Amino acid sequence: MSSSSSTSNGAIVAATLAGAAFMYLRRAQSGGGAPSEDYEGLSSEDVSYLRRLMALKRTIVPPAQSDFRVCAMLKMEDSRSGATVDVSGTNWETVSLSNSLCAERSACSKLREMAPMRLRCVYITTDLHECVTPGLLCREVLLELEDACDSTPVVLGGDDGDGRLGVVRRTTLGALYPHPSVLRGVERRDLASAALALAAEAENVAAHYDVSGASSLGILERVQRAELHKAAVEATTRDARDDLHPIRYGAAVLLDDGTIVSAAQFKALEYGNSVGAVVMLLGEIERRRRASGALPVVLMQADQHGTLHAPFAQGRTCLFEMGFGACAVVLHAKAPAGTPKKPGVKSCGLRLAEVTVATLVVDVPDIAGHLD
Repeated sequence: MSSSSSTSNGAIVAATLAGAAFMYLRRAQSGGGAPSEDYEGLSSEDVSYLRRLMALKRTIVPPAQSDFRVCAMLKMEDSRSGATVDVSGTNWETVSLSNSLCAERSACSKLREMAPMRLRCVYITTDLHECVTPGLLCREVLLELEDACDSTPVVLGGDDGDGRLGVVRRTTLGALYPHPSVLRGVERRDLASAALALAAEAENVAAHYDVSGASSLGILERVQRAELHKAAVEATTRDARDDLHPIRYGAAVLLDDGTIVSAAQFKALEYGNSVGAVVMLLGEIERRRRASGALPVVLMQADQHGTLHAPFAQGRTCLFEMGFGACAVVLHAKAPAGTPKKPGVKSCGLRLAEVTVATLVVDVPDIAGHLD
């Protein structure tokens, strides 16, 4: 196997922009349809929140690039008094696209100026008759709010444009964002020790893919995955900016021609300009697809201790929208309570799992119809 870490900066930027704002490519025409009064599954409070959002949206000028309005409201609970506090936000865009701010994250930013709050529910409406789920960046951010969890409800409502609700539905953050970061919610001062603790709990990758053990994978597949993990961990050594952040991420992908390509996360002083390890890979993956037709087969993202993390929101989005939904992703996932220990495994805290990119990008809005 050969290894390459070369990546075209232009291709990286193009890939990043391609997936940065998939909800807002153009204003979609929904075709309207008969107004719906079927609010099954929603409480009267849910309907009230959605109507308030629709009224708010009508006062807002559409953003300059997409001409498509999204409004979100976070139902928060004051951690001290228990009082309900509603925080709204709307989408705001720039010509660079990647620096645009979604409605949900716009609302989240307001929480920085408020007393400690706990997230209780998320409400979203748009200019469409159909309801639209939040994008992956927003899902990732929402899950890091205080008391946010897999069961936190997300209530979606369409707008028929005449004061009536369109299609409505209720889901949860957990259903929308499987395999969030196993380090989510950890403050910086605790990150180094938390990452070491996770590594101690994580199922050993080399042992899992040991060719002498029983496995549903063939010997070549196990050898390739073991080498892929080594390449991802090695890539973290290219990040020398622990002063900016203590966790290093590296990613490696096995292509169907047998080669392995790796890249490290780029940390920027202004955190928002950082580029994830998976996104750093995309330029080289796309170059090889165009040159030889090679496609990604298996991807891993590791920290410097060897723990495998699912791609973050931007990486998931870009992989999926570039057509790599079938690519396998190997990660460490939290084992359900009561999971028995495997022979020779120190702990059952984090088990290796293999999923696909498509299973990490669930229920995404396809407003422009370009994901078919």
